[in-house]
Amino acid sequence: MKKVSEEKVSRIITFIAGAVILGLILSWAFFLKNDNKNNEHAIHDCSVYLNGEAYFEGDIYDVYFDTLNHGDVVSLIFSLPNINLNQFVVLEAKYAGLSVYDMDENPDTPFFEFSMDRFNNGQFIGKDMVFIPISKDNSAHRIKIDFHISSKDAFKYMSVPYIENADIAFYSFINGRGLMLCITAFLLIYGMLVIISSHSISNMTSEAKGLAYIGIFSVLIASWYLAGSYLIRTSESGAYINTIVEYETLYCLDIPLIAFFIKHLDKEDIENTIQKIVLFINLCFFVITNVLHFANIVFITESFYLKFILFGVDMVLLLFILTRSIIKGDNNKIILSGCIIFAVTLMVDIVHFSFLLKYTRGYVYLGLIGTLFLIISISASLLDAAKRNIVTSSMEEALKKLAYEDYMTGLANRAKLEEYIDELENARAGYTVVSFDLNYLKKVNDEFGHDVGDEYIKAFSSCLTKFFGDVSLIARIGGDEFLAILKGRSGAYAKDRAVKMAEFISSNNVIFTKRKMEFAYGIAERREAKRASVKDALKLADSRMYEMKRLNHIGR
Repeated sequence: MKKVSEEKVSRIITFIAGAVILGLILSWAFFLKNDNKNNEHAIHDCSVYLNGEAYFEGDIYDVYFDTLNHGDVVSLIFSLPNINLNQFVVLEAKYAGLSVYDMDENPDTPFFEFSMDRFNNGQFIGKDMVFIPISKDNSAHRIKIDFHISSKDAFKYMSVPYIENADIAFYSFINGRGLMLCITAFLLIYGMLVIISSHSISNMTSEAKGLAYIGIFSVLIASWYLAGSYLIRTSESGAYINTIVEYETLYCLDIPLIAFFIKHLDKEDIENTIQKIVLFINLCFFVITNVLHFANIVFITESFYLKFILFGVDMVLLLFILTRSIIKGDNNKIILSGCIIFAVTLMVDIVHFSFLLKYTRGYVYLGLIGTLFLIISISASLLDAAKRNIVTSSMEEALKKLAYEDYMTGLANRAKLEEYIDELENARAGYTVVSFDLNYLKKVNDEFGHDVGDEYIKAFSSCLTKFFGDVSLIARIGGDEFLAILKGRSGAYAKDRAVKMAEFISSNNVIFTKRKMEFAYGIAERREAKRASVKDALKLADSRMYEMKRLNHIGR
């Protein structure tokens, strides 16, 4: 299969992202402006009053407020069509308490209220979609909705109310946000799965922590869009909770992203220091904003534009650092492409919300598409790096195994034994050395062949592991020569193990059925050796092993 370079992948991602963004912009320009006008249940012809004075008459879709202040009352008056039982007037309420009156039946007493207790107490209300229940008694009556503004610039344009049957009202509301719901649900589920899976592979690759940061970022941005689009709903009084979720996730959105780049770039230089300072500033902003809000000093929404300025600084800094790292030769092109797409699309959303909303109405939500590209590009880069690291680690492990293990038995070889001996000499710990010699290997080879001789050696190695593997290093140092070093164990202990192993072999012919297995051994403690050195102890254990062979008249 032809290898695709990272540069080519980066160009492909950028091209696809540009095409998607262009398509979305064209779709938005063609469809979005007429979104509410095309709703057959929408009510457009309304009278709008500001603080009791006539403000606008006609299609509510064209109403736009440059500014609204705390305490203002915006009244919306319209006539209901002939309706059936169990229907709702559905509209958006932003940072305002609602009082709803039937002007033909009881114009002085509201038949429905929304968050008026919070408004009367001077508390932050939040925003939500409101479902106002109406019945047949209200049919063809004039309805008046008073918006009691709780914070400055509560909403820039009024939501077009529409009539919907009670049993399908919420489902219609969800269907109108189907695409966004699918994308945010994907981001939410993906983020949670990444967080869980990154924990399971944390011992395999260093990229796992970076994946966890991206998972947290994905969950946060999904929660932000869900709450901002009223898809996180609790109850009528849940407008406050819904909005707090939106702003809390927004205000800490940069934190896991910056933490990821600190971890991913991992350079002890001025760039890393700057990132840590920026991370600290974001943390301070998040904490101070919450303290001021919950102390009823400043509403949480009043830091909105300051947060986006901070976000802009964060993105410019990250793009600059990524660009520099690429110039230095680091492979971050795919991540840089994703960051650029994310920054551009989110900035389009911000500019649209701040300056163009008066002319276009509705939201673009290009940032949601940019988020997908950012998360996919970072995840792809991390997974590729993790794969390379795992392969490299596996190769290193295989090479280490070749360097330190006996190929036939899996026991330590001479190289591993020498390294272990050096550790013992430096540690000056107590130990016992046991030297083993497997009897009759030459006869087995001559009589049955070398393949059977190999099985003879493997069977003996298994017995050594069974009786000495839990307390010592076992090494094969020659064809039929083995060595065990028992750290912190006495000669008596080693003798007991060797005797039990001999008894086990003698009583279990199934270990090797071709010929009865026998071995000789010699034991020496460190304190018995000259100069208490490991090599002297080895020589002493060897001499005792050969003495045992001589006494038993055993040859090779």
